[in-house]
Amino acid sequence: MSHHKFDIVVTAFPFIEKNQETKIRPAVIVSDDDYNKNTGFVVIAMVTSSAHSELWGSKKIQTLLLLL
Repeated sequence: MSHHKFDIVVTAFPFIEKNQETKIRPAVIVSDDDYNKNTGFVVIAMVTSSAHSELWGSKKIQTLLLLL
């Protein structure tokens, strides 16, 4: 299966709560197709609406503009 930049996927992320080690969450692929193809890896960013739980490297998006 090939994945492309801006595809939405689901994957296990570290969970902040103590009762679970990971939780299945949506993510967006942010690496370009050449990188994905050449390395066999993808770079993803977690998608969340939670304002109270931040992970290392979290960035709040103020405005999102989608150009399709």
